[in-house]
Amino acid sequence: LRGGRGVGVDCVVYTVGCDRLVPHHRHAYCRSVAFTERPQVARYCLHAELLNVQAAKMSKRFRNMTTPRYLRADGVDPSSIRPLMFQAHYRQKFDLTDEALGAAARGSQRIGEFGARLRQYNRTNGGSSDALASAAADFRSAFAREMDADLKAPQAIGRRLCFITWGNRRRDH
Repeated sequence: LRGGRGVGVDCVVYTVGCDRLVPHHRHAYCRSVAFTERPQVARYCLHAELLNVQAAKMSKRFRNMTTPRYLRADGVDPSSIRPLMFQAHYRQKFDLTDEALGAAARGSQRIGEFGARLRQYNRTNGGSSDALASAAADFRSAFAREMDADLKAPQAIGRRLCFITWGNRRRDH
């Protein structure tokens, strides 16, 4: 969000859950237009699917609300929260389970280990190889394409895991 004294808020991405699409989105849009006096308030509007917690809709009524802050307080490694949320496309239901948290933690650990291996390789060999630099550039390009195509986060994460697998195999041989 950007803004300043006397300047309306300029929002790049506006999100709302699919269960609040009709009443909430229209009302929020009208309030934002009235506040900013501009017809386009957000560049992107995303209507996200619901998050389930242990197979039940996350809801105040069910007393199963959680946030990244609560997850951290419960001992979840902060570096695994984003990969956890990227396991499903924003328009697909996602079930927050102990198994999903465990998978995200293992994925986060794998990324950290790969990063440590790359740093060690660069220290030992005076920088990355041409093949690694080329593969990294291809990965960044593929990752960006997936994210630019309707925020296909699960596919982008898959690209990252393929790059890590390739890098680990290359490093081991």
